[in-house]
Amino acid sequence: MNIFKKLFVPVLISSLVLTGCGKDDEVLEEVQEELTAVVAEPAAAGVISKKRTYTGTVEPNETVNVTPKMSGIVSKVYYDIGDKVKKGDVIFTLDKDDIQDQIRQLESQLKVYDSSIKSAQISLEHVNGGQTQAQLLQYENAVKNASTALENAQIAVTTSKASLDDITVTYENKKSLYDAGVISKNEFDSTELAYTQAKNAYEQAQLSVQNAQTQLTQAQENMDIFKNKITKENEETALSGVNSAYASKESVMTQLDIARKSLNDTSVVSPITGTISQKNINETNMVSAQSVPFVIVDDSVMKVNVNVSENIINSISLGDEVMVNISAYSQEPVKGKISNITPAADTTGTYPVKIEIQNAEGKIKGGMKAELSFISDKSSGNIVVPLDTVLTNQTSSYVYVVENGKAVKKEVTTGVENGTEIEILSGVNVGENIIVKGQNYVNDGVGVKVVTEDGEEKNAESQEIASKEE
Repeated sequence: MNIFKKLFVPVLISSLVLTGCGKDDEVLEEVQEELTAVVAEPAAAGVISKKRTYTGTVEPNETVNVTPKMSGIVSKVYYDIGDKVKKGDVIFTLDKDDIQDQIRQLESQLKVYDSSIKSAQISLEHVNGGQTQAQLLQYENAVKNASTALENAQIAVTTSKASLDDITVTYENKKSLYDAGVISKNEFDSTELAYTQAKNAYEQAQLSVQNAQTQLTQAQENMDIFKNKITKENEETALSGVNSAYASKESVMTQLDIARKSLNDTSVVSPITGTISQKNINETNMVSAQSVPFVIVDDSVMKVNVNVSENIINSISLGDEVMVNISAYSQEPVKGKISNITPAADTTGTYPVKIEIQNAEGKIKGGMKAELSFISDKSSGNIVVPLDTVLTNQTSSYVYVVENGKAVKKEVTTGVENGTEIEILSGVNVGENIIVKGQNYVNDGVGVKVVTEDGEEKNAESQEIASKEE
C-alpha cells in the first residue's frame, strides 16, 4: 500500500467512529475535514529532450587481410596473435633463393647484351667509315673519267666532222673533173681515198661518243647503286643490329626489374598499424597469393555502426559527441564521435551512421555490445513535469493543481515526452503547485493535504510560501 493510501485510511476510520456516536453535526464536520495526502511542486520551466536508443556491435575501425603478392614457402614468421605491429613492419618472409639465382643469371645476360650493342655500334660506324669512303671515291673517279672520255669523243666528232665536210667538197669537185676527163684517175683515186678515210674517222668518232656515253651512264649507275642501295642497306643492316641488341637488353632489364620486385615481395609487410588478430601460417608452409596468412586490426579506434530512422538523421551531424554504453568494458559510458553519415537511405529505409571511439589502451574489444542514444526532440522554456503527473481521458490531458487547499483540475496541452518527463505547453502557469504524487486519488474540488515525499505534512510556513507563489 503506497503512502497516499496509508494516509487516507486513518482519516476514513475516524469518520466511521464519529458516526457510531450518533452526533450528526460532528460527523458532517469530520467528513468535511477528510483530506487526501498529495505531493505538490511549483511548476517550473525546464529543458526536455527525447532520445532514441540504438544497439550495435563494437568493431575495429579497420580490418586488413595480409596476403603475399606471390606464392612461396614461408621462411620466417616474426609475429603472433595479439602482437602490436606498425605500418611497414615485416610480418613474415618467403624463401628467396630461386629469385636470387634468377637475378644473377639476368645480370650476366645483361653484360652479354652490352657487348652486343658495342659490336653493333662499331659495325654501324664502319658503314660510313674509311673503307666505304674509299669505295665511293673509286666510283666517283670512274664517273669523272667516263665524263672526260665523253667530252674527248665529242671533240673528236666535231673535228672529224669539219675534216669530212672539207674533203667532201674537194671530193665532189674532183669527181666532176674526173667525170669530165679533166684529171687523171690517180689524182681522183687519191682524193677519193682521203674522203673515205675522213668519213670513216667521223663515223668512228660518233661510235666513240656512244661508247663514252654508255660508259658514263654505267659509271653513274654503279655509283648510285653503291651510294643509295648498298651503303643504305649496309647502314640499315648495321642499325638493325644495334636496335636488336638494345631490344634484347631492354627485355633482360624488364625481367631483371620484375625479379628484383619479386625479391622485395618475399618480405610481406603490415599495411597498417594495429594488432595481429589472426595467424594462419607457420614456417615451411606453402602460401599463395589467394591465401590469408595474417589478419591485422586497427583497434586504436573502434567503431559502432547503427542505422537511424529518417526522423533522427537531420538532428545529428558529423563530429557530434555521443555517449556509448559498453557494459562489458565499463559501467560508465565512453565518449564517441560521429565520423560518417550516409546521405541516402539503404534498402531498409534507414541511414547508416558510424561512431568512432578512441581505444588507446586497447581494452575495448571487437564484438562487445554497445548501446547509444540520439536526441530526436528537444525543447526548453516550457514547464516540464514527471510523465505520470499528466493524466488523460478520452478527450483531453489534464493535471491537478493545489488551490486554497483543494485539488483543481486543469486541462493542458503537452509537447515533448521522453518516457520519464513531459512538456506542458499551455494550461498551467509557472509557479502553480502541481500535484505530482497522489493525483490518481483526487478529483476536481477535493480537499488535499500537501505532504513531503516522506509523508510528513508541510508546515504552515511552507504552505504560506506555496500560497504566495500561487
